[in-house]
Amino acid sequence: KQILSIDTVDISSQNEFEYRLKINSEKKRIIAKVSKNEKTIEIEDKRIELKEPLHAFEVNFPEEISGKTYKYKHKDNMFYIFLPSGNSGKIYYLYDETGTVNPLPKRNVWILLYEDFELLIEPDIIEERWIWENYQPLNINLKESNELIIKNRKTGTEKRISCEPTFIFDTNNAIYDDFGEISPIFTENSLKINAPNKNSSGWAVWIQNKRAGSKLVKNDWTGDEPLVLNLPDDLPCEWGEFQIDICEQKGEPITTLFFRYVPSLRLQYNKELILVLKSSLERVKNCTCGKETSCYGCLRNYQNQFCHELLRRDVVLDFLENNLREEESV
Repeated sequence: KQILSIDTVDISSQNEFEYRLKINSEKKRIIAKVSKNEKTIEIEDKRIELKEPLHAFEVNFPEEISGKTYKYKHKDNMFYIFLPSGNSGKIYYLYDETGTVNPLPKRNVWILLYEDFELLIEPDIIEERWIWENYQPLNINLKESNELIIKNRKTGTEKRISCEPTFIFDTNNAIYDDFGEISPIFTENSLKINAPNKNSSGWAVWIQNKRAGSKLVKNDWTGDEPLVLNLPDDLPCEWGEFQIDICEQKGEPITTLFFRYVPSLRLQYNKELILVLKSSLERVKNCTCGKETSCYGCLRNYQNQFCHELLRRDVVLDFLENNLREEESV
């Protein structure tokens, strides 16, 4: 799914785009419908179920929207890393173009670990479900770790992968809830991002929102100074959940950060409570699980697993909308 400014794309009367994909050895042709209004062009959401472990993928974008090609090859089947955000996430490129292992970021990550292996560090969450029959999802915070050690249960051999500092928010003015480690809440008129090193060529910084699309906010950030984002001017919309992609000049993203922005409000009730409720509303409203159920992206967590089957997204959505509507009318 993509949302683009109508000023950046000329589609005339075109009502669909063609994407060409290659997943493992299978080639696919994806047709996505296009709709537009006075300001934006929206390309419909298309999802592909991966029925087997991912070894390589290639995505060729339509010429009308840059025609770029994105590629990635995963060299072994031991594990996969994902950077989490609510009920979704983004795969971390464990290998670069030459096949060299990239250091892991010192942050919270999800790991899909093959059943023959184990981590020599205690995960924060161990899910009971299995992916592709042989992979178990584990959540782990690498913030204080210098390396991740994975042991083969059958041979006893160990694989060590270094952990290095990554791009981080200056969180002095952030508010934390249950999702704060993954996606902190900001309420003031700016936020700062610190780089782990300097880049003379400069990074391109994009901000995305599922409803409003993406926006390029900086094309040549060298990391010498913190990157200051002015809120909400630098955002594609006034409030909500956002994804920041920090990319090399050739276009490849090297890391992704997630945050939520809720403007400061003058309210009768506790400010931090209202901010958390508004952030919760955004998460519950935009979650893609069935309204009559719930998932780890909206209501479920490790602590409330005893009542997962009782948690319904529609009930909580009605509660939050009604209460916040009453509060804002005060």
